[in-house]
Amino acid sequence: MPEYRLQKEPDRPGRPDKPDDPPPGPAPDRGPSPDHPIQEPPRPIDPDKPRRDPEPFNPDKPVDPRPYDPDPTPGDPIIDPADEPLL
Repeated sequence: MPEYRLQKEPDRPGRPDKPDDPPPGPAPDRGPSPDHPIQEPPRPIDPDKPRRDPEPFNPDKPVDPRPYDPDPTPGDPIIDPADEPLL
């Protein structure tokens, strides 16, 4: 029966008798800098504050006549709007 051996990595250049160095520790905390300003935490949504529309209504813009199903059932196939023919 043939004898199998584990493949070893080649010796490192320099001092092959010295074992590998331990991995470096975590990076030190550098604090704020002009390149990386401190980010504010996200603000909670205020239910009393009215939301503004992301885009104001434009009567000249055509409306997509296809129906929108906000709650598709799990059995419905996923339909890509790009594959649907325009009316």
